[in-house]
Amino acid sequence: MRTGVAFAASLAALASACRAPLPTTSEGVHALAWLEGTWVCAAGPDELVEERWSSPRGGSLLGMGRTLRREGHAERAIAFEFLRIEIRSGEVVYIAQPGGRAPGTEFVLRSASDTAWSFENPGHDFPRLIRYERLDDARMRVQLSGEEQGTPTELSLLFERAAGA
Repeated sequence: MRTGVAFAASLAALASACRAPLPTTSEGVHALAWLEGTWVCAAGPDELVEERWSSPRGGSLLGMGRTLRREGHAERAIAFEFLRIEIRSGEVVYIAQPGGRAPGTEFVLRSASDTAWSFENPGHDFPRLIRYERLDDARMRVQLSGEEQGTPTELSLLFERAAGA
């Protein structure tokens, strides 16, 4: 038993030593330059989610999202939000402002790799965790998880880079 505990502790120490340190400078935000442009996701037969991201400049990325619903031959915006990823107090922070609400809800970067960035706010209901994963140059997955009215909830959205973006 004692050997098993020591082995598990050694694995945990090795895993944390091999994990790349989280970016804490404006150069770290530049690792998300691949987000720049317009991304679209068919969220249902009559709904489209769109995110547009700026290039990383001045230690930040600016974004906006909107959800569109098809009604007959027309589309209507049913939701929007302003988004920011910036360096604050030595940490990378994702700030979401659904409906333009201020102040925004902040999520701190908890893990990062070449292909995936996870931001967390344990005190928020939904989402608590926001994860952006670059699948290739034309696709990304955004995963949201948390609780809604006490029920664990997860949402996974597959985005494609918009043509010409």
